[in-house]
Amino acid sequence: MCAYSIGDLASSFATMNQTSRIRHTIERLTDELASGRTQDVLERLGGDYTRLSDIEHRMTMLDGYRLSAGETDAVFATAEVVMGRLQDASGGLGNTLLSLGGGSTGPGFDAIAEDARTALDTMTYALNSSASGRYLFAGTQTDRAPMADSETILSALKAEIAGLTSAADISQAAQDWFDDPGGFRALAYSGSDVPLAPVEIGEDTHVSFTWRADDEAFRDAIQATALAALAAGGETDLDAAELRGFLTERGSSLKNSEDDLTVIRTELGAGQSRLAEVSARNAAERTSLDYARGALLEADPYETAVRLEDAQFRLESLYAVTVRMSQLSLTSFLR
Repeated sequence: MCAYSIGDLASSFATMNQTSRIRHTIERLTDELASGRTQDVLERLGGDYTRLSDIEHRMTMLDGYRLSAGETDAVFATAEVVMGRLQDASGGLGNTLLSLGGGSTGPGFDAIAEDARTALDTMTYALNSSASGRYLFAGTQTDRAPMADSETILSALKAEIAGLTSAADISQAAQDWFDDPGGFRALAYSGSDVPLAPVEIGEDTHVSFTWRADDEAFRDAIQATALAALAAGGETDLDAAELRGFLTERGSSLKNSEDDLTVIRTELGAGQSRLAEVSARNAAERTSLDYARGALLEADPYETAVRLEDAQFRLESLYAVTVRMSQLSLTSFLR
């Protein structure tokens, strides 16, 4: 039966601890050699974290700007598509209505009414577009679709022009309803009166998306389209000649709206260019800061290799001594 003294156990425990420490050192140095970054940040920085903290704080800010810019770019890109759809709808119907004033037979009123209703559906649907989980044209009320459906608009406008017999009176009544806060804005627009706040995409750099579905450019297009649908659908008392003239005027209004939408698209394009410019600048700064942080935390490969070799030598020496001591016996000692 073997017996171990307290001294033997203490020596064994000390050897195990020393072995564990050296192994840990080897693992750390191996990781540093592979990654090129120090594992002991405190020692590498000499206890001064100021520069590293400043760099990482700025990098966090740039990451936030990148996220904001990405979401805003998605909004602008979606809005660009919306403007394209609105232009197609207003331009196509506008051309059809203007053709009535050229003396040609042109399409029948029923077909025009159907085209106008389709265009109105397109407009209201487009203005209810969303991006990143938010409705674009609802102002700050981004959790709710801003526009009522086309039938709601047509029903309300039909009630406003009911009984009117002249084209001028019908046009004025429609204009009044679309301008009245208790008219279009109360019955057809359910968004906020407050536009979205500017978005910070860089230090002291903001972009704004202020368009709402109740803006004049959109209201004018919807008004002309809705009036065309009602008039061509027989909801007025205008005779054929008056109706042609009335619809032609609506065509002119829609062509003007198409120009207004072009202006908005230009502004959207300028906003996207600004986003791209600032995002590129932020990305370059982020890369520079990442390099600077890497330089602060860089482990010298030569020094690390020397220290790793030294640790491996010490571990091998410890193993050799341990094996040698384990082979000692009284007989060997007396020889």
